[in-house]
Amino acid sequence: MKINLIFTSLLITIFYSCNLTYKVRNQSHELEEVLHLPCGRIYIELIGKGDSKFSFRQKFELENNVRVFPDSLHIFWNDHQISPEHNLRNGKKSYGAVLIRGKKEWVSSFELDEGVFEGDTIFVFGNSYLQCGEDTVSLDTLIYAFDNNFRIFGVNEFKSIK
Repeated sequence: MKINLIFTSLLITIFYSCNLTYKVRNQSHELEEVLHLPCGRIYIELIGKGDSKFSFRQKFELENNVRVFPDSLHIFWNDHQISPEHNLRNGKKSYGAVLIRGKKEWVSSFELDEGVFEGDTIFVFGNSYLQCGEDTVSLDTLIYAFDNNFRIFGVNEFKSIK
């Protein structure tokens, strides 16, 4: 009876641990980018789910309303442009923009044709991405590079033969 319980627990643990979720570091080696606006702040992060599904998450903490233009968000994987799906697509729109108030989370998700490998890069940027009062704010280019900094001699690092 104990062996069956231990075996079942082990199988459940292995099954759920295969659903790997991780945060990707940007060009500044940070897990989260903070964009300061005259209207508040936006916390930005890229989350990987497995090796080909990603979520570009933005947490808004606003003092005043902003209008976000979802079509101005561009995502590139290496040289290929990716079309993200936004969780606020069906939200209340006005003139091609989405009105955001207070604290809100916006997730733009996308899936790649293949998994990411060492040397792959994801670029995210948005020209005239949002409007805060009379100010138009662009989202600076965020670069997420996939580099394996963990080296094991003989496994993924080879000694050059001379």
